[in-house]
Amino acid sequence: NPAPRSLPIHVTGPIGAKITATIVSSPSNTEPVAWATAEMENDVVPTAVTVTVDPRQRTADFEEAVLSLAEQGTGGLRKNIPVYLICANHRLYLPAIAR
Repeated sequence: NPAPRSLPIHVTGPIGAKITATIVSSPSNTEPVAWATAEMENDVVPTAVTVTVDPRQRTADFEEAVLSLAEQGTGGLRKNIPVYLICANHRLYLPAIAR
């Protein structure tokens, strides 16, 4: 099983805005997922959110979730970023992707 991997995401927006970052099943389902977490440097913009994905916690070979960023209290700033986890059983199942 692959080890967990992390990726920092830089968040910009209204300077000084307080935000929360969570990874949920979908924009309409706020249940957290077991295979991904989001940790923030601090809760004031600009900041960075570190998303960590643990393939060992997945329940299927293809998982979907949403990184939800929301401004605290005002309901103003809201951004949903899709997060996908794909674990192929064999390398022939993955397509070749080129830029």
